[in-house]
Amino acid sequence: IRARVEALWPARNQEDLARVRPSYLAALAGPTDPARGRELFRQHCATCHRVAGIGTAVGPDIAELLGRTREQLLNDVLEPSQAIDGAYQAYLVTTTDGRQHTGLLAAETDYTLTLKQADNQETPILRREIERIQSTGASFMPAGFEKTLDPQAMADLIAFLKEWRCL
Repeated sequence: IRARVEALWPARNQEDLARVRPSYLAALAGPTDPARGRELFRQHCATCHRVAGIGTAVGPDIAELLGRTREQLLNDVLEPSQAIDGAYQAYLVTTTDGRQHTGLLAAETDYTLTLKQADNQETPILRREIERIQSTGASFMPAGFEKTLDPQAMADLIAFLKEWRCL
């Protein structure tokens, strides 16, 4: 099971993150384009988050971030499992036929367990078909987002998250 979980959520290489973090912090201090950040949000975040009428509310509500600094938001994106609310921990469910499902625990009954995935998709699984259920201990948001967005794009995204009410 450990090998399967690590394949789904590889361990963070903290040395790599420490190497790239300064360039992301520097970009936050420079000029940003919140309008471009809105499009980046639509492309990369809206499957799980909802802000300014864009997206789906699967993950935590990030529309109310006024009290968070840009640097704190950057850290939240770069290390999503560092401070995780238990409601947003990912679960790995293995069924008796060997299939694996991952998602947030959305609902439980005596007969089923329902996992929620991106785009608000839900997967109900009959309890009698569950071989194993395990919390990954990690955020449903995957680590490694810095490999998707360069420093300027990340700064634009964070500017949108901070300024969306003014756009």
